[in-house]
Amino acid sequence: MSSSSELATLFSDLTPLPQEDGPHPICAIQYPQAFSETMGYFRALLKAEEVSERGLELTSLVIDTNPANYTAWFWRRKCLEATNADLGAELEYTAEVGGTNPKNYQIWYHRRSLLTLLPTTSTTYAAELSYVSTVLLDDSKNYHAWSHRQFLVSTFGAYDDEKRYAKAMIERDGRNNSAWNQLYFCCEKSTQEEGELSFALEQAGKDPHNESPYRFIVGWINLLRSSPSSAG
Repeated sequence: MSSSSELATLFSDLTPLPQEDGPHPICAIQYPQAFSETMGYFRALLKAEEVSERGLELTSLVIDTNPANYTAWFWRRKCLEATNADLGAELEYTAEVGGTNPKNYQIWYHRRSLLTLLPTTSTTYAAELSYVSTVLLDDSKNYHAWSHRQFLVSTFGAYDDEKRYAKAMIERDGRNNSAWNQLYFCCEKSTQEEGELSFALEQAGKDPHNESPYRFIVGWINLLRSSPSSAG
């Protein structure tokens, strides 16, 4: 849909609902006409509780105008499930929208929700890790991307592989606190190994004024002390 007439044709059975700002709005926002029309039909769709293919198409338009619209993403998921849509294609759509909105929480949450609906396979896992790695190449400290990796690693229990990835990212930038946090996260969820301590000491030697490796060392030692094997 590229025009208001097409929108009106597709939703000819719905009456657009205007935004309700009260009788005397202090500072009414002058929205563009296309935005107001799209949101008007979206409110009508929500009121009718309609989950359909055209509803899915409408959420795309709403997201185009505001990728952070939580309700649009939520309703999109309901439409996806109701129409048995291709979730693989939806992941591609999410990546496309996320390309210009890499720190949009709603997009990352939507992506995670899709993965919970797909079969948990090594192929899916590898593809998703590859996608997140690409995002981190552009912004190595993207909190949402690292959080998404933690979700993936926890789902598959691949902590040892993720330790190697985190170390590689630290080698590229020793002050990447997100990568250090990822390494600690994996150590916390798995067996502590002296190799991680040696790695942190090596990094501290390379940059003595970098606080990150020292913080990691303190955390690693505390993990070791609190582990069942160190009791007694």
